[in-house]
Amino acid sequence: KNALPMCLILAMLSLLFELLFLSMSLLTIPNMTMKGVGLFKAFGHSVYSLSAKIFKVFFSIVWVMILMALPMIFFVIFPFKGSSVLLSVFAILFYWVLASYIGVLVYAVYFDVEELEREDLKL
Repeated sequence: KNALPMCLILAMLSLLFELLFLSMSLLTIPNMTMKGVGLFKAFGHSVYSLSAKIFKVFFSIVWVMILMALPMIFFVIFPFKGSSVLLSVFAILFYWVLASYIGVLVYAVYFDVEELEREDLKL
């Protein structure tokens, strides 16, 4: 009887935990490529350098996910003829925008944390 709400709560908690882990490990790849360190050292440096900004990064990712998921939630709650096609299109857009956003966020946060000036903004 209470299994569905408990499963939904556990699913949301695990999603939030995974997003928090993503926020902590956001700078692992730039640290590996720019500094030439190994995986675990790069992860440790990522957590250390992002310690003051982890929740800002976390909430920026969650905010984009919520904004992109709202149309899909609308089509699930209020289905109509052809909504499955629109749901598929919005799912593709959701993953495309989220992957692009995280890719850009990685290097924007990296340049901010390392206090480097981006050359493309020097116009």
